[in-house]
Amino acid sequence: MPSVSDIKVAALEFAVTARDVTGIWTGSNGVRERFWVGSSTDLIPKIDALRSELRDPMLISTGETLRLREFKASWGRSFLPPMRMEDLPDVLVVVPHGPTHDLPIHLIDISAHDSDTDYPLGVLIGITYASSRSLFMRTVSRNPARRRDLNQWHWGESEPPDGQIPVRSVMSGGVDVLGSQDEEFQEICRLVAERFSGERTIFLDREFPYSRSTVKAALRHEAPLSVLCVMAHGWVDDVNHRMSGLLVERDLGVSMRAIPMHGGRYFDFRDLPLRRAPRQIKSIKDVEVLTAAELEVDAKIACELVMLLACSAGWGRVLQGDEPASLAETWLKIGAASVAAPLWDAPIAAVHMWTNEFLNAWTRLDMPKSLAMRYAMKRMHEGIFRDAPERLGVMTLRGDWL
Repeated sequence: MPSVSDIKVAALEFAVTARDVTGIWTGSNGVRERFWVGSSTDLIPKIDALRSELRDPMLISTGETLRLREFKASWGRSFLPPMRMEDLPDVLVVVPHGPTHDLPIHLIDISAHDSDTDYPLGVLIGITYASSRSLFMRTVSRNPARRRDLNQWHWGESEPPDGQIPVRSVMSGGVDVLGSQDEEFQEICRLVAERFSGERTIFLDREFPYSRSTVKAALRHEAPLSVLCVMAHGWVDDVNHRMSGLLVERDLGVSMRAIPMHGGRYFDFRDLPLRRAPRQIKSIKDVEVLTAAELEVDAKIACELVMLLACSAGWGRVLQGDEPASLAETWLKIGAASVAAPLWDAPIAAVHMWTNEFLNAWTRLDMPKSLAMRYAMKRMHEGIFRDAPERLGVMTLRGDWL
């Protein structure tokens, strides 16, 4: 079994100007290498076309993702420097810039050593995304896993000795307000909760709606949580991304929010949502939107990992200052060390398989999160999703890799 001193961590950063797209590769030995990706005039229209395809739920559901397959097999390779298989790191931190945010770098094919076989990059190395260097350093500094002796981690694919895996507490739950998949949602939430030896809480219950107030109540839980899993449909607002959010059930009662108004005095106001449910939503239940803006105001967490199993939760628009606005980024801002979220609409079968394999590696084999991502993607690649990149690469990790 390798020790922590054997783990190789590298970084890949991008810089986009009006003229060129360039990459900076920082190897595990600290040596920096700048390489030319391509001209902005050539690449940006391709990136825009790919983003449009990945925002189309019908193309994702039918697997007709021709632009994603072209990116994966051809022009996406320019985003990686020339690498030999034996020089690949174990972990790669990707720091995008401008239009390169949300590019699925983990799906780019590279050639195996002494073989004609190509493998997606995320099958070979553990990948995490960070929207900036500063955000990555903040997630590292707040990650409770960093307080654990790194040599205690299990870096292989065999089970560690009994008693070595840390005890983690978890809250897990969700709701399907759009269709009839409550049972499937609940099954995945239970799968998450039952993989941990700490506290196990499942919110979904016929008499306990999964609403804005119940989610925020979970975040105010007195005991510190290691893992928070939220499974719901996501809604992306193309005009104001801070109004994007999770589609949850409408609160049955009247919940109150205490707001300081003057001289430190608090007054109670009805806890109304910051936006109405979009008219386009065709739901079978009364729906409210738990927006990113509301989370920023009302929620503070200290989780080792947030599993945000909501469609397109990792997708966002780049704002001024190269700030990507997405639900996943919001959870990093309010205190999560790492966030696992889908980049586009997530088919439930792919989410179910990914969740099972990822948790198997993280909780049973005691791998760091990025290596657990690699393990899950490898197992999916070996199974029925090998030729379905829109399912194989839908889940991504953001923030700290450990």
